[in-house]
Amino acid sequence: MWSSDHDLVMCREVLVVEPFRFKIRSPERGQAWESLAEKLNAMSSLSPKFRVTARSVRDRYNLLTKKMQAKLKSEEKASGITVESSELDCALEEILEKEKAAKEKLESDDEIKRKQLRMRRQQPRICESKPWNVWGKLPKERREMVTQMKCQKRRVEGA
Repeated sequence: MWSSDHDLVMCREVLVVEPFRFKIRSPERGQAWESLAEKLNAMSSLSPKFRVTARSVRDRYNLLTKKMQAKLKSEEKASGITVESSELDCALEEILEKEKAAKEKLESDDEIKRKQLRMRRQQPRICESKPWNVWGKLPKERREMVTQMKCQKRRVEGA
């Protein structure tokens, strides 16, 4: 059973490990959640000691962040009121900010990779245009061009 102490310790560890800096469903992100669960299990300072798995930590994290997002939205709508923040609330706000920044960075990196891939695809290839020209030639010229292309391929492969 999760207590407020467990939640606070988990949030502190999430701030250290930062599993959200890795791509969703990647092995690195899974390893980050695993290491976080191991650290929580190794802690003896928690009064009701309990065992957690990577999945339970991730599920609890998702639950807390969703609740915090809803709380922040409701606070925004209710202007003019002062809300006292606990240490857990402050940690969750910091986590949400870091998660948002990491998500934006991952998206910009993906966009850069997509642009580079598009540029590579748009570059013309020398060998692709020659075979089409070969078949429009006379048989003697065709043989010469085919042998030239074979020689070029050997040079490229040998280089």
